[in-house]
Amino acid sequence: MASSRAQLCPRGYGRTSYHVAEAIQMGLVPVHLYTDTPWVPYHDTVYPQLGYVAELANLSSLLDHLKAPASMAELEAKEAAAMKYSQSHFSLAGVMTQVARFMLDPGGMQSDLRCQPLPKDCRDELTPEQTWTSGLSGANDKKNDVRAESFLPQPNKQ
Repeated sequence: MASSRAQLCPRGYGRTSYHVAEAIQMGLVPVHLYTDTPWVPYHDTVYPQLGYVAELANLSSLLDHLKAPASMAELEAKEAAAMKYSQSHFSLAGVMTQVARFMLDPGGMQSDLRCQPLPKDCRDELTPEQTWTSGLSGANDKKNDVRAESFLPQPNKQ
């Protein structure tokens, strides 16, 4: 990584990649790779200044673009933006500040966070029996109930 200017950050099991933030923390330009819908933090505010998104099928055209001599100035500008935003938007303190600003003024411009609807996912079609709990031994037993409600404080029964 130390000798790279850009880092490939393929989507993981979730919508985005932890490697996006790791690359930015190192002052590198993240290239988020996706197969269905791009999902990067600050997608319409900060991210376009410091990174790229590419559908996996179109990666070769982005790589050709990055090899062009004219792209060197673009890469340098994105590296500078990565350094500029690494602490204010991609550190723990920076993320918490952005979340707090968003929560205090969700419709305003105090934060660079924006809400966006989740894209349709193949997991949206799963039945309750097909969820991650179905793989647990005895997941359908009452004693092994792992729904969120089971973690909430229960009223004292006298």
